Amino acid sequence: MTIIEQPKDRATWLESAIKEFINKSLENSLRNKENEKAWAEPLVEFLSGEDILYQEYKEHIGSFYWTPLEIFTKTFSQVKKVSPDQFTVISWILPQTEATKADNRKETFYPSDRG
Repeated sequence: MTIIEQPKDRATWLESAIKEFINKSLENSLRNKENEKAWAEPLVEFLSGEDILYQEYKEHIGSFYWTPLEIFTKTFSQVKKVSPDQFTVISWILPQTEATKADNRKETFYPSDRG
């Protein structure tokens, strides 16, 4: 049996895994003749499930917005006694490349062909 050693810093490991997946993926392509990347390096952040941001979303977006605790308890109703501080929410964004942003800056109405 192979034992996989857990990384000492899971956040760093996971962030690296996400970035490597996007940066090396064949799907990260505009599919143009230059085969340019569609996305720049992903932005990855971690936030506590008890962060007040989630309650502010409910106030500003609407009561239909679920906090991390709400979606967890709806999905895993058999799990009892969980609290928001037990959650870490991982967010990642696929930003445009510098070339796409530069092309889009030149446009006045529609996005550029690249973007």
